[in-house]
Amino acid sequence: MTSLDDNFSFGEPPKHLGRARLPRKEYVALVMSLAVLVGALLIWRVASGSEVTSSDVPAPEGAGAAGPGPVNSNGATDVTEAGQLPRSLAKLLDMGLPVYCGAGTKPMVALTFDDGPGAYTSYTIDTLRNYNAKATFFLVGKLLGNKTSDQTARVEARFGDVGNHAWSHFGLAGEPRSVLDREVRRTKKALEEATGEPVIYFRPPWGSRDKSLDDYVRELGMIEMMWTFDTYDSRGANTDKIVKTVLNNARPGAIILLHENRGTTKNALDGILSGLAEKGLQPVTLTTMLTLDPPNRNQLKKGLQGC
Repeated sequence: MTSLDDNFSFGEPPKHLGRARLPRKEYVALVMSLAVLVGALLIWRVASGSEVTSSDVPAPEGAGAAGPGPVNSNGATDVTEAGQLPRSLAKLLDMGLPVYCGAGTKPMVALTFDDGPGAYTSYTIDTLRNYNAKATFFLVGKLLGNKTSDQTARVEARFGDVGNHAWSHFGLAGEPRSVLDREVRRTKKALEEATGEPVIYFRPPWGSRDKSLDDYVRELGMIEMMWTFDTYDSRGANTDKIVKTVLNNARPGAIILLHENRGTTKNALDGILSGLAEKGLQPVTLTTMLTLDPPNRNQLKKGLQGC
């Protein structure tokens, strides 16, 4: 008795099934329809606030065991040959200059929250999520090391970006390498252990920096992140003042300095996010901004004046 498998070969259809197949035009139309459907699904996931993860995007050819590089909220995997950083971030790292803003050519801003993790982190993330917004959190090393704070840091890393804000939070300009090791290197290690994610951003406490610190941060594989403007929430500004400062100064490419451990900032979030939406500005992570709209070399050399 002849089995069904006896009639199959890689080059020929089973003889008893004949040679019926879709006409070429219909076949092409079917393939195009499937491609459109997959694209629409990815767009829907981004628009609904779901992160497109590395499992959604095929690994780039030659990435090897390292897999694809970081995936931003738009599904971009613009990786380097090493499979580690988006090319735009690798360029910023190579230049070793502090970053004060994005290029400003796209309607996005970066909300950055210093001095966490803290008691208001969960509220901050829930509020951001309600507005389909993302953010970056710069964490202090000495606040890590216990079950609650490490879990909070992991939640922040899954939701947005997490950066290094030194261990003890004091000005680092002029400090010797031994102090930088204790303040910066130690915090990077603690954050990576707590979150399971690489830490590629550093923000100097109080903005205190010099060339020695700039070079040290670059040596550790981090980009030094400053800000376009301060909301003065850490200097006593009340809720209304914080909201007005953000909305009066927000523009495409702005990196906005906030603090996640302030009750006034917590109370200002709704006003900030609704106001930014009215201005047509989307809050995104630093990775998204610096991948899709990075500052050029001339802007970087000008520092804050380049924003």
